[in-house]
Amino acid sequence: MKQTDTKTQILDVAQDLIQRLGVNGMSYQDISQGVGIRKASIHTHYPKKDDLLAALLDRYSDRFLRAI
Repeated sequence: MKQTDTKTQILDVAQDLIQRLGVNGMSYQDISQGVGIRKASIHTHYPKKDDLLAALLDRYSDRFLRAI
């Protein structure tokens, strides 16, 4: 699997978890189970939770701006 695909999967699963559980209710363990990778692999792409959240916000902003 390409790195881009893994990053997209991580963001997709994280977004779903945040929408259902909230930011504080979501963990890297939850994401790793959803994507089927180790937690360490997530940290390779997003070292801190803040990095993951920033990437999600960027992606959301891009999609929102394209929609309007």
